Amino acid sequence: MQPFGRHGRCWLAAVSSHPGRGSFSGGDVRLERGVAPLPPHRPDRRFPRMGGNGPATIDQRRAACTLLARNEEVGVMADESVLKVLGISGSLRKGSYNSAALRAAQELAPAGMTIDIFDRIGELPLYDDDVRQQGFPPSAEALRDAIRGADALLFATPEYNYSISGVLKNAIDWASRPPEQPFAGKPIGIMGASGGVLGTARAQYHLRQCFIFLDGRVLNRPEVFIGGAPQKFDADGRLTDEGTRKIMGEMLQGLADWTNLLKRGAATS
Repeated sequence: MQPFGRHGRCWLAAVSSHPGRGSFSGGDVRLERGVAPLPPHRPDRRFPRMGGNGPATIDQRRAACTLLARNEEVGVMADESVLKVLGISGSLRKGSYNSAALRAAQELAPAGMTIDIFDRIGELPLYDDDVRQQGFPPSAEALRDAIRGADALLFATPEYNYSISGVLKNAIDWASRPPEQPFAGKPIGIMGASGGVLGTARAQYHLRQCFIFLDGRVLNRPEVFIGGAPQKFDADGRLTDEGTRKIMGEMLQGLADWTNLLKRGAATS
């Protein structure tokens, strides 16, 4: 065996479950990092089968090993690749279409993504820096901790008077105060629902402006403007409009791709 790759840590190894035969099926190939292959009766389940029923070529083994080395470099193994997204609705209304949109996002999230909804922004007091200097209120600390612990954020904003809601701005103000404001470098997706035809477009652009100063990494496209919301959600708050479900799913996949791209960039910088 011969190591190769940027750091020389990856080995090509092929083990046949039929000793003495000259070819190896895709299911018989196992790759290890700098160690001898495992015995045939102890397959390494971390790596997928390769090549179907045909023989696994050296190029296939090299490609898989290169992928493994790349995963090592970013500190992510296959079983640790779940993206944790924190969803925040800018509406407190019980029947909010924006809160319903976040629940739809949970349903439509791509494989490898989970979305948890933070539903406590109504507990935040109006921002007062005198209060902050005495210590963050528990609800504000909980929000900051939740943002820090997420790989990405997903906001669903209503539109009030051509802008975002007061409760959402208040939540951003509390979360963004020093020390170590948690929005910096954080991947962010934005969407919104309203009864009007623009689907909170103006509010979404104001929300994007907030994150310029805070150095949030907002996903540019796809944009999700859910106009005519009463006709797109049923009486139970489930998103039923197929066109909206499609574009929301595309946005969530874009957020996943954007988050992974930023992670790789951070790991190699």
